[in-house]
Amino acid sequence: MAKKYPTKRSLNQNGFYYGVYLKAWSVGLNKAGVNWNEDDCHDFLKRYAYSQLEEDDFHPNAPRWQLLPSGRKVPNRFSTTWLNTKGMEKYLEIGRAFAATECGGLSLPFPNEQQRSQL
Repeated sequence: MAKKYPTKRSLNQNGFYYGVYLKAWSVGLNKAGVNWNEDDCHDFLKRYAYSQLEEDDFHPNAPRWQLLPSGRKVPNRFSTTWLNTKGMEKYLEIGRAFAATECGGLSLPFPNEQQRSQL
């Protein structure tokens, strides 16, 4: 029997992340006096969350490493497109936990919450 791998993050996860989640983070931080746009939030979260993700959070073909001519393996710049569906949910939860504890209790939405119309 062939091993089943988790799929890449879903289109719904991607749309939620860029259409709702990052916007809520940016708006919340701006209200608190931190002048970050959605790209700033995305860049920060990628750097912050990467070390907390595990091997099984990535889809199996993710280009996580680059082989140098010397034979040394070095990490590529992290992309959220490398995450599988489970890994994307973990990534979003890492961001929620950080926002709640480090950003004055900022509450980030879950996919089943209708935040789009409130922003």
